[in-house]
Order: sequence, then structure tokens, then C-alpha cells
Amino acid sequence: MRDGIRKLLLAGVAALIAGSAMANDMGAPVPVASWTGFYLGANAGYTWSQNSTVNSVGSLPFLSPLIDPIVAAPVVAGVTTGIPVGKTSGFIGGGQVGYDYQFDKFVVGIEADIQGLSSRSASGTTANSMPINIRPFLAAANTTLSATNRVDWLGTVRGQLGYTMSPALLVYGTGGLAYGEVQSNTSISQQLTGPSATNVNVPYGSFASISQIRPGWSAGGALHG
Repeated sequence: MRDGIRKLLLAGVAALIAGSAMANDMGAPVPVASWTGFYLGANAGYTWSQNSTVNSVGSLPFLSPLIDPIVAAPVVAGVTTGIPVGKTSGFIGGGQVGYDYQFDKFVVGIEADIQGLSSRSASGTTANSMPINIRPFLAAANTTLSATNRVDWLGTVRGQLGYTMSPALLVYGTGGLAYGEVQSNTSISQQLTGPSATNVNVPYGSFASISQIRPGWSAGGALHG
């Protein structure tokens, strides 16, 4: 009899414990999904250039006014010559860091990223041959201009504004500052040929290079879930 009563008491205590645990689970707060917080990430993609010319101040041929004032006049005037360069494409990849804050169904944030480019240069060449008209100095000035564009890296700093279509689905737009290091190289080579030019007339020329961090803009949008 006592053993039966003891078993009933133990069963009752066990039932009370189980019921209490179940009640606690049912009353526990359910975490609410939120887009607020810091984040880090990596990205990779494909890039291609849109720039197709490099402008060089000067004219073909690059002659001194002392040799031929008529031909050299455009050089003195500073005419701009466009050198076509090939378009590039290749891999781009890097990382980003940002912070988002959600209020109601809207999300605002800021993000910065830095990217490296694998295919980063484009080059082109244009040539011209111009006769020298001073007699009896009969010759031709053969001039070649070459240019190279190069971008090693680029980055952006952007603001973001989004709307939560569901707790786990966010559509947003982004835009802001873009910047990157741009390098441009230009070379000019010239040689005189013809009856009045001797064999010792070797090519001569000049070379220029510039490297700058140039600003721009960036804009886009995405669906994130």
C-alpha cells in the first residue's frame, strides 16, 4: 500500500515538473528577426571597361617650328589627339564592411568596400607620316603615339535604404562615392625617313606617366534574403 502511494506521489511530482517546463516554453519570448547590426563579407565578380580613348595634347607629327613652321603649327596650337585603346575585362574581387539599422519595416545603413582587379590595363597606338615641304630637304616625319590606361584597385563608400518585404527578405537601393587609382602612360616616338634623311637618324621621342586617385560615383540595388 505504501509502495503504491509512493509511486502515485512520484508520478504526480513528475507530471507537475513536466507541466511547469511546458508552460515556461510556451511563455518564452520568440526572437524577432532584425537587420540591425554590423556585418563583414567578401565578394567576387566580372568587370569590363568603357573608356576607349586616351587624349594627348599635341598633333602628328611632333615637329619643331624651326624645321617646318606650317606642319608644326598644330603642335604649337595644342591640338588634342585621341588615341584609341582596347577595352579590358576580367576578375574583380574584395571585401566589404557595413552597419544597418532597422526601424519598423525600413532599413538604413552605410557600407564601404575595396576591390582588386586582375585585368587592369588597356593600350593602343596610332601612327602618322607627314612630308616635310622645305626644299631641298625632302623627307617624311613618321610619328607614333602609344597610350596605356591602368586601374589596379577601386573602392566605394555608399549609403543604403531598404524595405523589408518579409522578416527575412530585404529589397534595397545603394549609392555614393567611388574612388580608385588610375595610371596613364603616353609615349611619342618619331623618325625622319626619305632622300634627305641619313642612316644615322635614329628614332627619338618622349615619355610621360601620371598616377592619381580619381573620384566617381556608384549606384545599384539588390534583393537580399
